[in-house]
Amino acid sequence: MSKKKAKILNPKIGKRSLPYVLVFPMVLMMAIVVLYPIVKTVGMSFFENYLARPGINPFVGLKHYLNFFDNKYFVNSIIITIKYVVITVLLRFVIGLIAALLLNEKVKGVGIARSIVVIPWAMPVVVVCLLFVQMFDYQYGIFNYMLAAVGIIKEPVKWLSDKDLALPVAMFVNIWKGWPWVAIMFLAGLQGIQKEHYEAAEIDGAGYFKQFWYVTLPTLRPVTLTIFILLMVWTIKDFDIVYVLNKGGPAHATEHITIFIYQKAFEALRMGEASAAGVLVLIVTMIFTIFYLRLLDRMDSER
Repeated sequence: MSKKKAKILNPKIGKRSLPYVLVFPMVLMMAIVVLYPIVKTVGMSFFENYLARPGINPFVGLKHYLNFFDNKYFVNSIIITIKYVVITVLLRFVIGLIAALLLNEKVKGVGIARSIVVIPWAMPVVVVCLLFVQMFDYQYGIFNYMLAAVGIIKEPVKWLSDKDLALPVAMFVNIWKGWPWVAIMFLAGLQGIQKEHYEAAEIDGAGYFKQFWYVTLPTLRPVTLTIFILLMVWTIKDFDIVYVLNKGGPAHATEHITIFIYQKAFEALRMGEASAAGVLVLIVTMIFTIFYLRLLDRMDSER
């Protein structure tokens, strides 16, 4: 057996090359599953790729990218995406942090509260959206019923069909669905802080808010960075909520960049333009990812 093992390991596969040989299948799989679609999408963005004329596919270079600057629907989708990302990320962040601080307290029933908090995050996105579609219904929705019952409104509000309210509703659903994950992440970080730090701060005369500012927040910096970057990337790529609620409507009021890409690809059949828009989204998410990895390296070197 030992001779057979020696024959297998010795000839051309030394100690240095063996790790690369073992990792190669995974690298190959990642190249096929991840790298090839990216390269294919980038390549498609330089051609017309109009599926209504499959036999005609001229090279157009940067035409699709340049045309986006004059496309009012693309500009509108960028503005909506920025609003959607900034507001939902900040509110999920703040609500999640406050919830984590409360759930970290050692009081009776906190274990049950932690279990309940997870429910919105654990529910499938489509189920959550369909529930809120019913709750925001113009005629039978519970929101209109409750607001009318307490005298806040006299006429039913068209939550999903009003272009001024549709985007805030989508943001509300996103925040309701996403803040529990932020709370769980912060809670894990809080439970990793040693009690000695708080005891030392208390001896120095620091109250609750000073302990939070000088002990809790600095210790949570790696977790905070991870949460912030992941929320940004996920929200930029968000599709499910805005599509199930309104499919980008009414009147493009909730047309997130992902909805714009979907409509270009599968409704207008212009795969070239959709690919170009997808590449732009990829570039933005990659910038956030690279920024995140660099900050992590810097924090590791500071330790």
